[in-house]
Amino acid sequence: MSYISVALRRLVTERAREQCEYCLFPQAASLFAFEMEHIIAEKHDGIIRIFNPSSEKW
Repeated sequence: MSYISVALRRLVTERAREQCEYCLFPQAASLFAFEMEHIIAEKHDGIIRIFNPSSEKW
């Protein structure tokens, strides 16, 4: 798993309006912090930029 900086994590969380970008479950209702996932996996040449990671619950 790659390192996602605090600044990028904050930007993705704000973009997602602090909810899962797949099911829209709010972060505030979760007991755990959401994971950051790559929309395009790094092994498939996905890069770590603001448009690639997404916020999701798992």
